[in-house]
Amino acid sequence: MTPGPPCGPMAAAYYPRVASTLQLATLPDDLLASPDDQSSPLFLDYVGQTDMAPFRVPMPIDWNYEEDVGTVV
Repeated sequence: MTPGPPCGPMAAAYYPRVASTLQLATLPDDLLASPDDQSSPLFLDYVGQTDMAPFRVPMPIDWNYEEDVGTVV
């Protein structure tokens, strides 16, 4: 694999700035446990049968809005 450009300066300065601007957050536990969300628990069960560790990807989603609406997209 060909190495890409160094990402140290980007990771140190710009990625945190973008994350802050976009207000990145991960899926809250209460939405993960919602009966409306069937795919996430299935995925976690599947990953649990492997040697991989699941993680929640930070996304620019207003989770408070999702909780107010009562559905998970």
